[in-house]
Amino acid sequence: MAAEVKKKISAASARSHTRHSKPKSSSTFSSGIFFLLVFFTGFLAWAYQAACPPAPNKVGPPDGLPITTPRIKLRDGRYLSYKEYGVPKESAKYKIIYAHGFDSVKHYTVIATSASRALIEELGIYIVSFDRPGYGESDPDPKRTLKSLALDTEELADQLELGSKFYVVGFSMGGQVVWSYLKYIPHRLAGATLIAPVVNYWWPRLPSNLSQQAFSKQFLRDQWSLRVAHHSPSLTYWWNTQKWFPSLTVIAHSPDILSRQDRELKPIFTAGRAGVEEQVRQQGEYESIHRDLNIGFGTWEFDPTEIENPFPENKGSVHIWQGDEDILVPVTLQRYIAQQLPWIKYHELTGAGHMFPYAEGNSDAILKALLLGIFMKFLLVFFTALLAWAYQAACPPAPKKVGPPDGLPITTPRIKLRDGRYLSYKEFGVPKHSVKYKIIFVHGFDCVKHYAVIATSASPALIEDLGIYIVSFDRPGYGESDPDPKHTSKSLALDTEELADQLELGSKFYVVGYSMGGKAIWSYLKYIPHRYEQVRQQGEYESIHRDLIIGFGTWEFDPTEIENPFPENEGSVHIWQGDEDIIVDVTLQRYIAQQHPWINYHELAGAGHMFPYADGNSDAILKALLLGQS
Repeated sequence: MAAEVKKKISAASARSHTRHSKPKSSSTFSSGIFFLLVFFTGFLAWAYQAACPPAPNKVGPPDGLPITTPRIKLRDGRYLSYKEYGVPKESAKYKIIYAHGFDSVKHYTVIATSASRALIEELGIYIVSFDRPGYGESDPDPKRTLKSLALDTEELADQLELGSKFYVVGFSMGGQVVWSYLKYIPHRLAGATLIAPVVNYWWPRLPSNLSQQAFSKQFLRDQWSLRVAHHSPSLTYWWNTQKWFPSLTVIAHSPDILSRQDRELKPIFTAGRAGVEEQVRQQGEYESIHRDLNIGFGTWEFDPTEIENPFPENKGSVHIWQGDEDILVPVTLQRYIAQQLPWIKYHELTGAGHMFPYAEGNSDAILKALLLGIFMKFLLVFFTALLAWAYQAACPPAPKKVGPPDGLPITTPRIKLRDGRYLSYKEFGVPKHSVKYKIIFVHGFDCVKHYAVIATSASPALIEDLGIYIVSFDRPGYGESDPDPKHTSKSLALDTEELADQLELGSKFYVVGYSMGGKAIWSYLKYIPHRYEQVRQQGEYESIHRDLIIGFGTWEFDPTEIENPFPENEGSVHIWQGDEDIIVDVTLQRYIAQQHPWINYHELAGAGHMFPYADGNSDAILKALLLGQS
């Protein structure tokens, strides 16, 4: 009994023990939950802070980053910074807005810095480049979209008074921006060029197998960075600033993305970044490069392959330029896009990488295709119509009168010739009364006195040092010189001689003729050789070649029969010719020079018809003429 009582007590005691242990277990569990909650709250707070980019650095007074270039104030109060290149916009024939690429600024305007100065001057090209929002000195746009940037650009054009239409060129990520121009402001465009435009792998109309194949060829680190930008744009800043995984190769400036050609061009495009590279991300990486990624690889409001032709009447053109060895932008996707838009002119460069615009001659080719492609078509149509009209009409309309009381304005001096006609001229170089060398320049086909290449392309230092005076005149019927209905080779030579006499150039003077102006030079050698110090001739376009081939007139003499005007070697005659001149056949030029052993013949390897505009060539021409230097 006693044992049984003892067992009951033990059971009660056990139950009592069990009842007292339950609160202790519950308290321990609650504490664990609490600490876990605190941990995850702290982790989320840390993750939130890590994912949230810092506020951008302010630009401008009173305490912001310095402003180094002009800015315009946009409709929403933001400022857009810009930089101008080329000829003054007031006198420009072509006005271009340039959109820079990823991790770049307005200073890296490759079509302005790599194109030849002669081409820009000759065509009259004005280029304005601007810092896209968040880059350089342009304020960020927290509400930025593809459409908003197009409207920003349109507002820039309006505030700079570029006119109702302008050209646009974009490089790399800036090329991608041009798609938004074609979508939202096509009515403002005169033409567009996309240079190696970045492709968004998530554009819905790209074939999935094609885009996946191209995407898989990207570096693994880039694949992850672009996935984050597309699927989780709020994490773009964190992903590209954390240290656990490598960030985008472009952001890290990794050489892995450079093709063979890119590596060769690297000294050129990196030299252009010197002194201004710190401006690129100076407002913070998020508002510049990270927001660029989010928009460029995010979900677009439209698909580029659905854009309609902005020039259905062929009044403009759209071009895509792409290197077939571009590691950054897959050529396969670019080809597909061009195939879907047959109105786009697609230029694929063999062996070229992403930075091909920096290669010599490429920026010139890009500008010529954009600005002159339609113009040349227009000329072809125009001349076809002109020939049809000439066939129907025997007499051309009367020429427009120049001068008062009701004629075209006179902007430069003119002399009155023996027959009452007026000859307009323009002077270059040092004043003629204090010079050592006096030169008469004869312009080419479809030109005027202002296009005196030896004066505009030669170095001012050489002209000053040698004491060179140059007078260029409008040949009869050009510019502000009266037409000569009785014009012959001899009459033009006598007109030139009379110009020299009225300007008091002395008993002898030098003459230089370019292209069609070469026709006049042959007539000078024939009819007024006694007035020459020396002679220079460059490419006789429409003089001895085209004139003889198509019968552009019956000459009174043959240039190959002209006698040496300097039998005592008191002067010299020179012909300069490019061996790749498409207009003037080099083989005929060589033959003519061979018939005249007294002519100094200079053939330039790799040169075309416009070689006098190349750096240093006009100096060499003048030195050979005046100093006898080879």
